[in-house]
Amino acid sequence: MWFILEKIGSHGHLLMFFLVSIYLFYMKSALWGYWIGSAINEAVVILLKRTIKQPRPVPITLDTNAPEYYGMPSGHTQHTIFSVFYVLLMNPNYIWLLCMSLLSFVSIYERVYNKKHSIAQITVGGILGIIMAGTIYKLTKMYYASEHNKLVFHDSNDETTQYEIPESLLL
Repeated sequence: MWFILEKIGSHGHLLMFFLVSIYLFYMKSALWGYWIGSAINEAVVILLKRTIKQPRPVPITLDTNAPEYYGMPSGHTQHTIFSVFYVLLMNPNYIWLLCMSLLSFVSIYERVYNKKHSIAQITVGGILGIIMAGTIYKLTKMYYASEHNKLVFHDSNDETTQYEIPESLLL
């Protein structure tokens, strides 16, 4: 049983990507936002790992130039938490969210149990995943709410503000 959970956990970020893509399939704007957000999220993980350079608790490789040498932040955690919170913000369905949360938990647990990440690396990955989900959600909503050369912003009181985009900035 543990072997199956370990395989699910070690590939949790990929399973999550496909699961969310299936869930958002008929919501094209949300799906495109998720795909682009996932790519940005991955780029942020790689950039931070190469900047922070904190090794994993037990190295996967001894090559310090290899991207998998570093563990801060946890990319698996960042991506699975990003996915759960993006769906929560975009179009919550609590049965799907429960399944995604369980997959996220299994993935995070596997990373700590097998000493691929420390608790600090997991925590930072989770916080960054939440921040990235909120940011990508806002940008996706702004982009798809823009109409006829206007950017539309919605504040917390659900009031709308529109800004005209100058002709010189349009493609």
